[in-house]
Amino acid sequence: MQRSASRRSGITLVETLVLLLVGSVATGALVPSFGTHPRTLSQQAEATNQLRQFMQGWKGYAARNDGMFPGLNSSGLALINREVNDEDPVGWVNADGSRPMQHLDWFSPSTDNLPAERIRRWRVFFDDFADPAMGRSAILWRGSGNADEDGLRDAFDGKTVTATSWLAPHAFSYYGDRFPRMSAMDFSGSEERFVNGRLIYTKIGMGSVVAWYSDNQATIAPGYAPRFASLANASNKVALTTGTRYFTRDGVIDWDSTLTPSSSGAFNSAPPVSDTDNAFGRGHPESQGRQLKLAYRHSGNLLTARFDGSVVSVSREQSFDPTLWYPTGSVFNAGQGTAVESLAFYKPGQTIN
Repeated sequence: MQRSASRRSGITLVETLVLLLVGSVATGALVPSFGTHPRTLSQQAEATNQLRQFMQGWKGYAARNDGMFPGLNSSGLALINREVNDEDPVGWVNADGSRPMQHLDWFSPSTDNLPAERIRRWRVFFDDFADPAMGRSAILWRGSGNADEDGLRDAFDGKTVTATSWLAPHAFSYYGDRFPRMSAMDFSGSEERFVNGRLIYTKIGMGSVVAWYSDNQATIAPGYAPRFASLANASNKVALTTGTRYFTRDGVIDWDSTLTPSSSGAFNSAPPVSDTDNAFGRGHPESQGRQLKLAYRHSGNLLTARFDGSVVSVSREQSFDPTLWYPTGSVFNAGQGTAVESLAFYKPGQTIN
């Protein structure tokens, strides 16, 4: 019995070999994880810092512009009014780096020291301010409007840029009120007037074609205005998020240079609540859900900047919550195209927090 106990106090050669084998297998399994983990953390840290800088730019813009957000109903209106009155909108954009390249462009008005020429500025947006985790390129859409007026089409023909890294959700960009249609222009659902023979848009409201926003998912709160003072629950509202568009049927990503595109252009998108959206939906006829890994590219999550300046990682499940994407007081409609997962957060007809 003593010999047996003495024998068990040591480790045999066979046992030693087994332990070494198990250890080597475990180490081999861990090496890939340790090799990629620091890079993932570094990319997320860089993207987080970029989103914070963007939001500082938004607040700086707001301080100079009556509290308004950059984009459609502030900087975008000047571009819209130039185009509808045929007042050389491309020349106007190219004269100042703070002027929007599209009516939904939040980047140019809120970022300092950008080049005036939009050809250079597009590259800065796509490449210099790219999310390091994006990893995909994009080509200029052949159907892009306003691309032949300053050599933009020739400049980007056959060339790629980093695909759009950042998107702003539509709903916070425009007024919650509905306005009567006064003219035959495409910008219906807007407040407009004629001044000295010029058609002037002063507010783009819900249902406007220029915003290309459907209220199938939610009706924006009446009285809401796209400015910081009008926004409640700012820490739970997404100003910017990781995402990309436009993902085509053949898997190519392209971008649209049109000054006032009929869809989201390069800067805005519907939220994941819309399951038919090109950036976040599974039911879009072209992207068909294949783009989702590009949107949820930080460890399977979205990285979102909130209106209070914080940056929050959002899981796929959490991203279906309408609270994140619509102003407080909006009504959840859950109409056609709504992601079924969003019904776990609100019932049709309920008010969004």
